Amino acid sequence: MRRAPWRGPVGVIGLGLMGGSLSRELASRGLPVYGHDADAATVEEAISLGVLKASFSDSLAELGKLEVVVIAVPVNHAAQALAWTIPHLSPDCVVTDVGSTKRSILKAAQRLGIADRFVGSHPLTGGHRSGWRASHRDLYAWQRVFLCPTAETSADALARVTALWELVGALPEVIDAE
Repeated sequence: MRRAPWRGPVGVIGLGLMGGSLSRELASRGLPVYGHDADAATVEEAISLGVLKASFSDSLAELGKLEVVVIAVPVNHAAQALAWTIPHLSPDCVVTDVGSTKRSILKAAQRLGIADRFVGSHPLTGGHRSGWRASHRDLYAWQRVFLCPTAETSADALARVTALWELVGALPEVIDAE
C-alpha cells in the first residue's frame, strides 16, 4: 500500500455505513476528519469516539481547510450535497463520492465547475445494515473501488483519490463511468 501524498484534513459528508466506515479508518490512521450528517446525534457520537475532529459549523468555514471531501450520502442527494460544499472549498480541494452510480454525479461536477478536481468513486463493498452504527473499520480492506474521473480530472486529483483509497486498504481501479 502506498502512503497518501497528503496528510491534511478530510471531510466526509454523510456518516452512514460507507462514510462512517471511511471516517473511522482515516481517523485510525491519524488523519484529521471533519464530518457532517443529517443526524446530529451521529455527529456527536463520532466526535465523542474521536473519529471526527469536529463537525462543520454553520458558517462551513472548516470546508475551506480540507484537502479532500468525500460525499457519502444517498445517490439521489449527492448532487445537492456537492453543490452545498463547493462555495466553501479551497480551489485545490479534491472531491469524490461513494455512490453506486456515476453518470449523474459526474455531470453535476461538470455543471458546477469542479470537473478538474472531481473523481467519482464506487466502492464494491457494503452490507445489509446501514447507518453509523453499522459502520466499522476495515470495510474497504482488500475491496475494489472503481474510480471514474471526468474528462477534465487533473492527474493530481486522481492521484489523491487513488491514495485515499489505498490508505484504507482498498484496491482502486480506474474505469469509465459508462
